[in-house]
Amino acid sequence: MKQLLTSALLLLVALGLSFCANPTRTTIVSPLQGDTIPENTPVLYSAYSKNDTTYIYEYPSEDSLIIAQRELAEQLEVIGEQGDWLEVKVRTTRRYPLDKVMDEEREQLERLYVQRRDVWREEELLLNETDLRKPILAYCIDGERFAEPKTVAPQEYVHIELISEEQYEEASVIRRAQQDWPWHPGTLRADRDVLVPIDTGTFLQVRSYLEGADSQETARTWAIIDSIRGIPHDSERVVSVGMFLELDGQELDCEGEAEGDSSEGDCYADEECAAEEEEGVATYYYEGEVPGTPIMVLVKADVELGELLFINRETLGSSPAYISFADFGRDLPVVSRDSSLLVGVGGRWLEMNRATLAYVRLSSTGAKTALELDFPLMEFIYEEGAASEVFMADGAIYAKVVARKVEGITCYDKPQYVRIRLN
Repeated sequence: MKQLLTSALLLLVALGLSFCANPTRTTIVSPLQGDTIPENTPVLYSAYSKNDTTYIYEYPSEDSLIIAQRELAEQLEVIGEQGDWLEVKVRTTRRYPLDKVMDEEREQLERLYVQRRDVWREEELLLNETDLRKPILAYCIDGERFAEPKTVAPQEYVHIELISEEQYEEASVIRRAQQDWPWHPGTLRADRDVLVPIDTGTFLQVRSYLEGADSQETARTWAIIDSIRGIPHDSERVVSVGMFLELDGQELDCEGEAEGDSSEGDCYADEECAAEEEEGVATYYYEGEVPGTPIMVLVKADVELGELLFINRETLGSSPAYISFADFGRDLPVVSRDSSLLVGVGGRWLEMNRATLAYVRLSSTGAKTALELDFPLMEFIYEEGAASEVFMADGAIYAKVVARKVEGITCYDKPQYVRIRLN
């Protein structure tokens, strides 16, 4: 009996020690903080913060807790409205207690509030018909260049209207595609070098996208170059584009006039051209000729989209006239059906966040910019590698654009469509 009591006592002691070594952990289950919402809560529209610091509140009251804030032009997803307040869908981080001594951070989606006056609604940022009648900028009008762009009423020069996506797509089916520019019949090729004759007896040396010439043509071309070098007349030689056109950092005037220095800048051989390219000098490729005019087409290749230069060969040796366009492949620029106009996106667009269009009059004696317009409230959409979003159809320019009504805010997720027709 005594032995049995001793065993029972030892068992109770063991159980007591076990209990002390493994105390029960108390977990605190906290209710969810804030007005949590599911991921698939529908968004009514987007809004954009107006201020450098826009506060987002827990409840629709300035006396409630500020949960988050947004900087100028940041997007907010609106899921409801309450008078002067907008309900917005915001991802937050809250701290929840795990027990009496520990807690954890949890990310969750909440319904929070922002004052209506502190944001722009989406429709305030998109183009409307009133916007299309607001003044635009003209850099050139009928060949006259302005030292500063002139503010003009758009209806004096163009008819511009908003169209539906369906109308835009219909026009894209019948878009006018530019054919390849034909090469000048007197052009010489030496491997990838192209020598284009100009009327002063000079050959302009550029590069070619095409495969190199055969060995016989190359040998003939260099023989001609050697004979030209033997003529002691400054007007008869092989020259480079850079000798005449100092485009980088120079604002093009209406007719693109630039003074050339015939004493320097010659590029007679592949090695010298390669050395110029290594030093950062732009590389130009020969595209062809504008039929019926003395205009040759070059492309400046070291820019993101490509820049086409339309150069009057008859004035290249003295005061060359060149006109700059953004290269939109076969879509723009294009020659009008009656061959009187060259229409495209002005090269100025490559350096600005605004839509620009240029209209150039063509004749048998050359080309002259008739009109260059800048539309400050819109920007052409361009996606690298995608099909051109600006093209000509039925004599009008069709464009997919985004509004730029407020500095720093561009609604790329809300494209609009316009049709622009020259009056």
